Amino acid sequence: MSDSLDAKQALHTALLAKTRAGRVFKLIVFWIAVIGMFVIPLGVLALYFLWKHGNAVAVAQSHAQRSSDLRTIKST
Repeated sequence: MSDSLDAKQALHTALLAKTRAGRVFKLIVFWIAVIGMFVIPLGVLALYFLWKHGNAVAVAQSHAQRSSDLRTIKST
C-alpha cells in the first residue's frame, strides 16, 4: 500500500513541476502535444495536396520533357 502512495505522491510532485524531473516531464508532454496538434495534421494536409495534385505535376513534367525532346529533334 505504501508503494502506491509513494507513486501517487511522486506523480503529484512531477505534475506540479516542483522538481527538475517534473519540469522535464512537463516539457516532454508539451512537445508531444505540439507535434500531435500541428505537425501531424500539416503533414496529412501536405500528403493530401500531393495526392490530389501529384498527377498534374507528373503531366507538366512529361510535357516539359516532350517539348525539350522536340527541340532536340528539330535542331538536328
